[in-house]
Amino acid sequence: MDARKTFALKVNIACCKRCVEKVDEVLGKIDGVLKYDKDVEERKVTISGTVDPDTIISKLKQEAGKIAELLPKERPQAVRNNQKMQIARRSKPIQGFQKQQHKDNVLTSSTSVKKNEHKHELELQNYAKRFDCNGCKEEGFGSRFRCKHCNYELHKECKSPKSTVSHDFFKGCTLKFFEKLPRKCTNSNCKEHESYCNACGKKIRGFVYHCQEKGWYLHPCCSSLKTEVCIDGVRFELRNKVSSSNCMRCDQSSSKRIPGWSYVCTSEGYQYEFPVYCVSEIVHEAWKDGVNIGNGNTDSNALEKISLRLVVHSKKKARKGNQLLKTLTKFLKATVGILLGDPTAILITFLFQLLIEN
Repeated sequence: MDARKTFALKVNIACCKRCVEKVDEVLGKIDGVLKYDKDVEERKVTISGTVDPDTIISKLKQEAGKIAELLPKERPQAVRNNQKMQIARRSKPIQGFQKQQHKDNVLTSSTSVKKNEHKHELELQNYAKRFDCNGCKEEGFGSRFRCKHCNYELHKECKSPKSTVSHDFFKGCTLKFFEKLPRKCTNSNCKEHESYCNACGKKIRGFVYHCQEKGWYLHPCCSSLKTEVCIDGVRFELRNKVSSSNCMRCDQSSSKRIPGWSYVCTSEGYQYEFPVYCVSEIVHEAWKDGVNIGNGNTDSNALEKISLRLVVHSKKKARKGNQLLKTLTKFLKATVGILLGDPTAILITFLFQLLIEN
């Protein structure tokens, strides 16, 4: 009979609950594992039994997709204490190196999503399908950073957020990045203390830029909205509230029911308004309708259906030729791309090109 042995493996189990469950399933099936203990934060599994470490390492890789390595046995406490004393007596590092080290720490904190929120490597992928960003909890499309182990997905803006941002509408204010807002109420269902994005008017459910002093909020993708856009010589100006002009989506002349910012275009005597909230709702309604279509390409069909409704409505007002309609379509394509976290989404470009041709 093999002698009982105890050893420790370094295994990345700190990324999500599902990864821990996979490791449990594999270890529970291996003969010779008598006992094991997991330290999620240290990413370590200590195993006691008669099984060989190489067997477990191989099983974890094959059945759980986990790379494990054998950790050296810990040295006695007295040896570790002596090493700490030696480190403390070492000379101070060169000051220039110290400054660089501090700089690197600041850069690391600004991209803390990978380090603190998810432990797997995230790969840049591009799919012609929608997704729910695990960072800001908003919808996305096209390019995303994705974990092949857990289906964890992030907008580009949420993958590498800045530590702080500013905006022309918030003069003198700095908005700090939060993975999760500090709770104002212990009741998770409290409606009174909910927070909403000042740009799109939608609820904050995850990653956010926030000014604690003034109470401003921006989704990471919404923070990329430009205050002015010029396309084909036509100027679109971002305003910090919806005006009294008609919304191009819902034809509402009252601005009281539409929250957030709005793009306004004035050309050849016609005024066009595109509230950011309504543009984002176009996409949301498209995918909601797409569920009922029931074919293999619901995302694209639904988006085409809703967008056609918007552009057809625009045609009723743009009676001075197709050039302005093409410009409006280009503008919508760019704005939708920013709100979805992928300004270069290939399928969005294709869909809006169809709208122009039709």
